[in-house]
Amino acid sequence: MVGPVRPKAKSRKESKDSDDDFDDILMSYATDAMSFYNKGKGTKYELVEPGCITSVLLLTGFFYHIDFIAKKADVADAPEEFFSVELTATNKDVFVELCKCMGPKNLISGEKINGCSFCNMYDNVLHPKDGGFTAGDFMDFEEWKKNYNSPPAC
Repeated sequence: MVGPVRPKAKSRKESKDSDDDFDDILMSYATDAMSFYNKGKGTKYELVEPGCITSVLLLTGFFYHIDFIAKKADVADAPEEFFSVELTATNKDVFVELCKCMGPKNLISGEKINGCSFCNMYDNVLHPKDGGFTAGDFMDFEEWKKNYNSPPAC
């Protein structure tokens, strides 16, 4: 006996709603990160363009690496600058762990991944050359997950 037959789901590329939802999430997280950076550094950057995102599902929620372009709001003809973000999200909260300015957009070149185990397969999110982000140096993901999800040592 065959159960109810559902219509085939639209692929991500065909579904306009899922693309819009994804863009909204990326914009929201980039805005949160920009606010975090401005508050911490006492600056006034404004988001110009959301960039790329990589996500990893953990027991506690999602882990994201994001990049975006922003510029100083209070400086005439300010250059556009690249930012790299690391954040975690649960059903209720978003925690920005790192938001780092990497300098003017026109001076960014070379390796994008810079040793990130999570983003290595996608090669889409720009990472700081000097590290500072989780899962650098191609750490084994299973090792990272074990350490991340284990209780703190006493």
